[in-house]
Amino acid sequence: MANRSVPRKAEPEVLEVDVGAPVAGGRCIARHDGRVLFVRGALPGERVNVHVTGTGRGGKFAWAQTIEVLQASADRVVPPCSLAGRCGGCD
Repeated sequence: MANRSVPRKAEPEVLEVDVGAPVAGGRCIARHDGRVLFVRGALPGERVNVHVTGTGRGGKFAWAQTIEVLQASADRVVPPCSLAGRCGGCD
């Protein structure tokens, strides 16, 4: 049996970003090292840690999910649904 090396999954890319304007689909724009990020789970004006979930166009842009809010927006509220953030049904 041949000794094959199995590629390991790369560690998730986690970035700290300042969130800008909202865009379609419930995401907001952020930028990091010249790359545009489409961030889910953040509000304009927040500073957050995000996990990059995918990239496009040779890495010039990426999709990201908020994993921690470092500085919350004054507009942030407690969601009325106990499943918010887990089921994906609402932004």
